[in-house]
Amino acid sequence: MERSRAQYKLLLPEPEAESIAPVREHHMTNILAFFSTRTLLQIIFVLGATVAMKAWSLGLLFGG
Repeated sequence: MERSRAQYKLLLPEPEAESIAPVREHHMTNILAFFSTRTLLQIIFVLGATVAMKAWSLGLLFGG
């Protein structure tokens, strides 16, 4: 049994209406636009060093 074009049209989903809200950009885009890569690496390094020093002072690193 062959289906007519109208029957196939019923089986296909309707295209969604366009959203009124604009497409949201990824949240990391704003951070990268505000900070340079070098600045972000410096922040990560300082935070990592701080965590390492705290772990060392608590005796969690190298037997502190």
